[in-house]
Amino acid sequence: MKRRRVLSAAAGVFATGLAGCTGGGASDAAGAAQASPLAILDHELVHGASGTSVDSVWVRGHAKNVTGRTLSYAEIAVDFYDEGGEELKGFRDSLPFVESFVDNVSDLGPGEVWEFEVGYTGTAQFTKRVADYEVRVVRTY
Repeated sequence: MKRRRVLSAAAGVFATGLAGCTGGGASDAAGAAQASPLAILDHELVHGASGTSVDSVWVRGHAKNVTGRTLSYAEIAVDFYDEGGEELKGFRDSLPFVESFVDNVSDLGPGEVWEFEVGYTGTAQFTKRVADYEVRVVRTY
């Protein structure tokens, strides 16, 4: 019985330590959301040139390091959706190791603002279906 308590406590300490390393949207042991070290200030959906066989849509925005320390690494992901709310995966369907459309930055100083750009590339048939998107902080450390 004592062994289970020790293992549970050790697992809790490990999970808490891991949450501190992964950043962005982690929850503490009580389940309350922790503030992300990276604040997304603004973002917009931009459509590229059309009329070609390959087209692109991207999200441009700004994120700020709201900590008092340099972030060695920060990553933002964007999920793209059609009018019905279904996620559009684009070329990710043929590349199973690609989880998200992302942009990242290294060595973001305290208070520094980063201009990010995350693209969705595919045939015009798919890019014209992009109706909505969601921006999220994936990880920081």
